[in-house]
Amino acid sequence: MSAYRLLHGLLKCLLFMLSLVGSLSVAWTGAFGQEGEIIRLLTYHNHPPFVTGHEQGVSYDLARMLTRFSAGRWNFQVRIVPRSRLDLELAPWIQGRCSGEKRVDDPACHDDWSLMWVNPSWGFGAGTGTTFRWVNLFEDANAIISLKDTALDYQSPESLVGLRFGGMRGHHYLGLDPLIAAGRIQRIDGDHERENLVKLLMKRLDAVLLPESTTRYFLTRDDLLSKSADRFFIAPVRHQRFWRQLMIPPTRDDLETLFQRWLATGAFPKEVTGE
Repeated sequence: MSAYRLLHGLLKCLLFMLSLVGSLSVAWTGAFGQEGEIIRLLTYHNHPPFVTGHEQGVSYDLARMLTRFSAGRWNFQVRIVPRSRLDLELAPWIQGRCSGEKRVDDPACHDDWSLMWVNPSWGFGAGTGTTFRWVNLFEDANAIISLKDTALDYQSPESLVGLRFGGMRGHHYLGLDPLIAAGRIQRIDGDHERENLVKLLMKRLDAVLLPESTTRYFLTRDDLLSKSADRFFIAPVRHQRFWRQLMIPPTRDDLETLFQRWLATGAFPKEVTGE
């Protein structure tokens, strides 16, 4: 009987310890795990350096770093959405129907999101700069790229007159669209930024326009293009310079504060900015 009582006591002790470990595990997950409020990090930039593979690229890096930095309060998840669909999803916010008090009763006005890598001047409604909260991420530019043996000294959109210009399907280009519509610039569209650089190498295009951050990625990390990096000429005069920013619902001052605190740590990936 004494052996039975001893075994029974040991089993009770073991069960108690297991229940204690389970309770601590739940508490730990709640405090530091992935169980916080889900915040959708929206983006329509489905190309390097923002997306470089399955759940790879600076968009996913940003989500992981912000989740860790928030210590379990938020779980940031990347969602890639085409620009046309994104405009429809954010229409209630863009049109001002979600302004004022937080509209928790209207699913269209849920504020569990932030939009990455955009700028107030990119068509998110009149007064966008004051309608939403904005946080600077890094300065970027649109570069005009040609080949060194036919280097284009770009000064203005007029510099592209008479040339074959590689654009991205569905994109609009400030200052170039009127010249394209008038037939003064021949526009040849591609479906991927890398495709246009390859066409340029094959001399099927005279010039392409790409973000500086994207160009930097391809010319340093792409297996084919990095080997031919010295064949490209990037015009010193940029077509546009702009800040890539986070666009945040006006109701989420807590997210704005978190983003600013995280940026102040200097954790933003330096390879994206070329530093």
